[in-house]
Amino acid sequence: MMSATPVLRIVAVLDTNFVIAGLLWNGPPRSLLVRATEGDDFILATSPMLIDELVGTLSLPRFRRRMAEARQSTEAFVAAYRDATTLPLLPCRASSAMTLTTTTSSLRPWLLGRGIS
Repeated sequence: MMSATPVLRIVAVLDTNFVIAGLLWNGPPRSLLVRATEGDDFILATSPMLIDELVGTLSLPRFRRRMAEARQSTEAFVAAYRDATTLPLLPCRASSAMTLTTTTSSLRPWLLGRGIS
């Protein structure tokens, strides 16, 4: 009997600015958030500290107009992001963690390879 090929799952912690771009505008950051809620190969992780940072950043005056245009509150955007995250971020030793810092442009080939544009 053949065993099934294991599914490679990527667990990612997104920068708050990337999350805000995905919540407030169309483009690759939003596509990635959608993929995290619909696919099984990409899992978003977060923590209470990152959620607090998201709340504080979304509350800045520079985002008020965009949020008004979207007819959503800070609480609604944060709830949407919490729904997209399926795994809590737990503390770990630096030696047991791999850190990847990237930009949207350097993620583009990976995104395109998975049908995310």
